[in-house]
Amino acid sequence: MSLPLLLKDPLSQLASELTPETVHRLLPLSIPLNIPPDQLYIAAIRSVLEPQPSAAFATVKPMFAKLRDLPLAIAAAEKAAEAWPVTHPDHAEALLMATALADKWRQQTASLTTAEVAPGAIPTVRSATPPVSRHAVRGLMDRAMSAQCIR
Repeated sequence: MSLPLLLKDPLSQLASELTPETVHRLLPLSIPLNIPPDQLYIAAIRSVLEPQPSAAFATVKPMFAKLRDLPLAIAAAEKAAEAWPVTHPDHAEALLMATALADKWRQQTASLTTAEVAPGAIPTVRSATPPVSRHAVRGLMDRAMSAQCIR
């Protein structure tokens, strides 16, 4: 790996080195290379699930807790669920992770958008992301529960 390539497209150059075991050692490079840490975790999750879809969800589950961008974490957990058949226990576990993350995101965004203000005043706290509806969380929960019932 040459320095010009590393500086030009750092994530693609590091992707082959990212695994659940190495991501913590390579994480300090995210600052000088201007790569969001979440992208390193996502690349490490991909490095496990893409070449060996039969890998256990337990292998990548701890990395989901490290993701700061909750919408990205939810999407990644849903995508991870696709690595297994609907009847596989890891499919349900990944969907349950997505549900838990969606609920956490809903709670965070609800607290951001419901700032206490005087009647008629303009709220000063605004959410950077739209709130997750209870319907969306319920849909994820239904998918996870049906996957558990099928197995």
